[in-house]
Amino acid sequence: MKMTREFYKKKGAVKIAPKDINAEFYIYETSKGKPACQCFIGKAAKPNWHYSFQTSERMEKKIADQIESIKISNEMKAARKAKAQEPCTWAVGDILSSSWGYDQTNVSFFKVLKLIGKRSVECVRISSREVEGSEGFMCCNVVAGSNVAGKPFKALVSNNRIKISYSEYASPWDGKPMYSSWYA
Repeated sequence: MKMTREFYKKKGAVKIAPKDINAEFYIYETSKGKPACQCFIGKAAKPNWHYSFQTSERMEKKIADQIESIKISNEMKAARKAKAQEPCTWAVGDILSSSWGYDQTNVSFFKVLKLIGKRSVECVRISSREVEGSEGFMCCNVVAGSNVAGKPFKALVSNNRIKISYSEYASPWDGKPMYSSWYA
């Protein structure tokens, strides 16, 4: 049996569905006479919260706070989506860097070869070189080299970075040496 919203809704509850957000509130009175409310957000089958309150004023405040929270969240999502859709401002020849790893810090550098449309680029991995005098125990600082170290690839620019792999993203390099380490 699939549990639906109808299964969780209190029978006899009054539905409140504000028009500007994707949420529903079901207001009812408990067997002890206290005001109570269930809140369902989006397409959720289970309520996000289900509380009884000491007073109707507290319940109304909780509902108003939830509505305000959803509005702020929606605005933030819209802003992130708009930022992700902004056209790329990179130029051919720009150097990108990524720093990633768990037991060690891996640093990779990439060079922009070509701009494709408004939000895509063609890049190639380039070598890195140690900064003299920065050597430590299984670590050093590195900067971008000039030798090509891979095949060109295409990538979509989103939020001023490109995805290299599931755990690696590259963004414009600031030109400063980057810490790199390795595990024996």
